Amino acid sequence: MFKNTSVIIAVAMCLVTQSLVSSALAQSVHLAAAEQGDAEAQRKLGNDYYEGKVVPQDYAQALKWYRLAADQGDARAYHNLGTIYLEGKVVTQDYAEALKWYHMAADQGLVYSQIRLSEMYSRGYGVEKNDETSAKWMRKAAEQGDAASQYNFGIILSKGRGVAEDDVEAVKWFSLAAEQGDIDAQYALGVAFINGAGVEKSDKAAVAWFRKAAEQGHALAQRQFARMLGQGRGIRKNDGEAFKWMKLAADSGLMDAQFDVAMLYGNGNGVAKDEVSAAYWYRKAAEQGDREAQFNLAVRLMKGTGVLRDDAEAFTWMKLSAEQGLVNAQYHLALLYELGRGTDMDMAQRNQWMEKAANQGWAAAQYDVGVRVYKGDGFPKNEAEGMRWFKLAADQGHEKALTFYAEITAYNEKEQAFAQRQQAMRDEAWSSQQATQAARLPSNSPSSCTQAETASAEQALNRFRNEIQPLTTRYDSIVRAANTAGYLFDPNMSYNMKSIRTEILSKIGTLLSDYGRCLDASSYSYWSQQRQMINEIQ
Repeated sequence: MFKNTSVIIAVAMCLVTQSLVSSALAQSVHLAAAEQGDAEAQRKLGNDYYEGKVVPQDYAQALKWYRLAADQGDARAYHNLGTIYLEGKVVTQDYAEALKWYHMAADQGLVYSQIRLSEMYSRGYGVEKNDETSAKWMRKAAEQGDAASQYNFGIILSKGRGVAEDDVEAVKWFSLAAEQGDIDAQYALGVAFINGAGVEKSDKAAVAWFRKAAEQGHALAQRQFARMLGQGRGIRKNDGEAFKWMKLAADSGLMDAQFDVAMLYGNGNGVAKDEVSAAYWYRKAAEQGDREAQFNLAVRLMKGTGVLRDDAEAFTWMKLSAEQGLVNAQYHLALLYELGRGTDMDMAQRNQWMEKAANQGWAAAQYDVGVRVYKGDGFPKNEAEGMRWFKLAADQGHEKALTFYAEITAYNEKEQAFAQRQQAMRDEAWSSQQATQAARLPSNSPSSCTQAETASAEQALNRFRNEIQPLTTRYDSIVRAANTAGYLFDPNMSYNMKSIRTEILSKIGTLLSDYGRCLDASSYSYWSQQRQMINEIQ
């Protein structure tokens, strides 16, 4: 065993020695030829110094030999000089100077320089940003058969950056790159087929391209292929295989795949249900910033599902999710502040986050904010605004809001009818009073009332009107508020209205029992009918 190992080590050392000897020999050959003015040898010698593999790394020497090769028109030397200025090696970083050298190389057809020019024009490095020029240089590289450039030019066409948007032409370039094995292009073709962009929609063709890229380790393709398997789109449904491919994508660090794997473990879909593994993958995605994963991890930490219960950590993840705008996280964060769970109780923060959730359309939050705004609990009191929030929640089918509406509908219709009848009677009484101002009811025979009694009844009626005026004014204002709010029920409003009616009933009863015999006919009739109407609604 040891003998064989020694042999292997000896052979390996010989190979290393041979490699070093070969490299040194090549370097000496480069040096000799370079010193004799061979441009290619000068460039290669510059590479030796730049890379520092066979000689000590020395950027100054690399620059010297690149310049000598460039002076003889060597395109790759132009490119290398551009890179030195782009990176700021030995020389001061200078994008404009880098651009100049890349242009000289690209004009000679060097693909790498054409690609670099496209990138610099796209980003505005050393030149004003220009998508049209960027697209022109990427096309030149693509036309030379460079697969990565073909893919990139396809992306440019699909997004219409510097060229007219053209999905059909984009698919053409994706196909050229994909046939050369470019996995990004293969994935892009899959997306084109699944969406029918620039090509006839075909789930089967999409699956074929996703599989090609997935088998070469393309994480996005692995996730998409897994989704197709799980949905049975373009391929026979297979939950086990779907999980396998999704896990591969998750293992490569793809955040969305990590979230999906967590869900698959949590639901036991394509794999045995495993809450611990589900929590593990939610955490992986959460740590990459996935707000849904952060929310799900927070919920698990609060419940102790697959992890040890930890309210403080749950609060941390819930807040991170809420700050990214996830509405259900905002709602639950408000509840955590209210309960003081995982954090100090803070009603101001509670209301702030509840309002954020309400503004995003979360029905439970809308109902909650409506209650508090209407009552002035933690918000400026505003009954009309409170009613608006109630209606928004009810329109979404919120159970409490719907119950609220059901209870108040009949009540408010009755109140509205009462208010309308009351106004009609007032109008009628006014007309009657004008026509029969001095008349008396038959049962109230003038002969039965002395002049003094009649005068006393008129005085009592005037006092009654003065006493009842503020009550009716107050009642009318409450009815108007109810009308403005759409006749939404509020126990406080109902109680106040009933109390006013009770007080009015008492005063009407006293007037009619003590002075009714001597009142004029229109007044007696009007207040008798008012008493009857109020009794009906009470």
